Amino acid sequence: MSEPIRISKHIPARTERYEVIWLVPKFQAMNQNWRRIRSRFSYKGDKCWWCKHPFEDGEMMGMMCIKKKGNRVVCQTCAGLIEKGEE
Repeated sequence: MSEPIRISKHIPARTERYEVIWLVPKFQAMNQNWRRIRSRFSYKGDKCWWCKHPFEDGEMMGMMCIKKKGNRVVCQTCAGLIEKGEE
């Protein structure tokens, strides 16, 4: 990715805008080890950060870095849309 992708989400009260620094569409498959490790953190990473789709074991996750938010996991559908620059 040469330049950051900007994404936005309209919530009834406001529109949130984020800058994606990098994106890895096929990061890793969800598994029990991931859930065990992330259970100690406030951000569990057990569902898509963008659309809130809950991950099932074996489902491929994408990883992206959001400016001022850090790393977040996304589902394959959202990763594809973000990679294309769609909101």
